[in-house]
Amino acid sequence: MLTVGAWLKQLNSPKTPSDFNAIERNDLLLLLEHILNQNRAWIYAHSDYPLSTDQLTQLNKCVNALNAGQPMAYITGHQMFWSLNFKVNSHTLIPRPDSETLIETVIELLVNTTPKRILDLGTGSGVLAIVLAHTFPKADVLALDKSLQALAVAKYNAELNNIHNISFQQSDWFETIIPTQYDLIISNPPYIAEDDLHLKALKHEPIDALVADQNGLGDYIRITKTAKDFLKKNGLLIFEHGWQQQQAVQNIMLEAGFKKVDSRKDLAGHERVTFGYK
Repeated sequence: MLTVGAWLKQLNSPKTPSDFNAIERNDLLLLLEHILNQNRAWIYAHSDYPLSTDQLTQLNKCVNALNAGQPMAYITGHQMFWSLNFKVNSHTLIPRPDSETLIETVIELLVNTTPKRILDLGTGSGVLAIVLAHTFPKADVLALDKSLQALAVAKYNAELNNIHNISFQQSDWFETIIPTQYDLIISNPPYIAEDDLHLKALKHEPIDALVADQNGLGDYIRITKTAKDFLKKNGLLIFEHGWQQQQAVQNIMLEAGFKKVDSRKDLAGHERVTFGYK
């Protein structure tokens, strides 16, 4: 019977160079944490813990999934973001560190303001809306998505993180809600063009949450066109977008009459967030 330590050593010791794969030791430790339901410190302290047949079967299944290119978050079923824990599955995108730039930008721009109403368009797993509800506990947050499966995950995540100042509704952008004066509207809509080669690396994630028409800009155009009807005077519209789309998104917002349009860079130095005021 293999122990925790022996399993790690076995996976880190390929028989030939061709056996070596991209699974790093940290990923193996994450799998152990997931299957054994123990933290990293426990695993290090119990390298002689014998793995049961069922545990080995589950671990090997996870390793095979990683080798097949399935993201770790879909294997473990959760992902950390902004110090909160979120459930994810194949109906939602995986939260990425790049999206924290949007949260940071909101906090920067609203440093002297307490928003009363926040709208999140295309909430997916609810990450952005839940973090903002957590950051602004006095705000009423409404999170929309056209996917009922995604909304079920988002609702679960709100409960998981004990967030109560948030509600969820099925809607294709603004379609099912009446105009309300929001202080802030945020969105991380689909922005990848249909012929983008990067889609091959994202084959496990929901295609509807990734791809947009008009060379990836269609949803920015649709949202921006309607957003003014839902923003109060000087209300703020903020988008996350692809690292090469900053100028195009700025132009869309300027043409729609938004003022003080500007962008912010992510940690890699790419312009990833663009905003403007009604």
